[in-house]
Amino acid sequence: MRIPRSSSLRTLVLSVAATLGSIAQVALAEVHVERRGGLPALDGAAAIVEESGLRIKGADGVDQFARWDEVRTVSGTTAPGNIDAQLKFGESVWRARTRLLRDDVELAEPLFRETWSALRTRKGDLGQLIAEGLLRCALARGDNVAAIEPWMTLVEARSAGGGANATPFNTLPPVLDASTMFSSEISPFTSPELATRVAAALESAVKDGGTSVIWAPRFARILRRAPQHAAPSASPSTSEKLLITLEEILLASDARDRRKLSEGFLAIAKQVGGGDAPPYLLAWRSMAIGRALVSQPDRAAQEEGTLELLSVAATEGSSALGRLALLEAAGACRAYGDAKSAKSIERIIATLDGDPLLKRAAVPAAAPEIDRKQQP
Repeated sequence: MRIPRSSSLRTLVLSVAATLGSIAQVALAEVHVERRGGLPALDGAAAIVEESGLRIKGADGVDQFARWDEVRTVSGTTAPGNIDAQLKFGESVWRARTRLLRDDVELAEPLFRETWSALRTRKGDLGQLIAEGLLRCALARGDNVAAIEPWMTLVEARSAGGGANATPFNTLPPVLDASTMFSSEISPFTSPELATRVAAALESAVKDGGTSVIWAPRFARILRRAPQHAAPSASPSTSEKLLITLEEILLASDARDRRKLSEGFLAIAKQVGGGDAPPYLLAWRSMAIGRALVSQPDRAAQEEGTLELLSVAATEGSSALGRLALLEAAGACRAYGDAKSAKSIERIIATLDGDPLLKRAAVPAAAPEIDRKQQP
């Protein structure tokens, strides 16, 4: 037999080594996952099916994870079988989120609703993604009632350690304040009709065990204009502290107590904003102070409360909260006999393209009884 020369032998050895190396790579990569959106493919020795996606087990002991909406195809000798339903489900979620990312709420929301009905009891990254998608769609339509269930789901998930990075919506403005889990779009101060419906949705979520968010009942009480002196939980969160203070402001009859509570709320709000209180919290504070003052028996307090409500309208403009503040200010003016100021405010309201719920709000009914002896 002819022995090859050393250079030829070296070439042959390198060729065999390269071939064996390729075979080894193929053998190790027994699961191959193609992903959407330009994400790199994932290879591993095996894959485990989880509720939110696939966990790919690496031969080196390092796991990688792909949510179902990211997974396009799965192949390989050890690829899990019978996952067609999960892949189809993931495609629906992918279509929903890509539509929302391009601001196509009308086409995104039906897909989010369809997937939500199948996944809403599950925790994890995919559940958060769908909950946030539904919440964003509801808020985009101005439907605060529909927003309650996904909002509470998202609050629970993030409070339990699921961060905002679990969803792919980081290119959009935050839907929740990370420090409070409040949405600036869902205020505890709103028109009577809407307040009743939003409060009922919150109360239903608590009663049915749909949420364990401890401050939800307080939020509902403020919506219903039924604050209480309720004891805090053992370890109140920032959110709970803020709502407790709002309830106490609304209940305070003593001016010094009210001022102290207002200062306390402002201090917490500044901590939330890292120095500057978020505008939505300042508006909530002013609404609470305004409502508390216009319910007092003396004219001076009522006028001060009206000015506080008008300050909300000045900062909130034509938003739902701004319109509500104008309506309540006009109602207060009529209640204490200042018809001229009431008409001026009502003329401003008439220029706004308002929410029909707000236009039908029975604000004067919530105003204090008039003491005729105190009228000028």
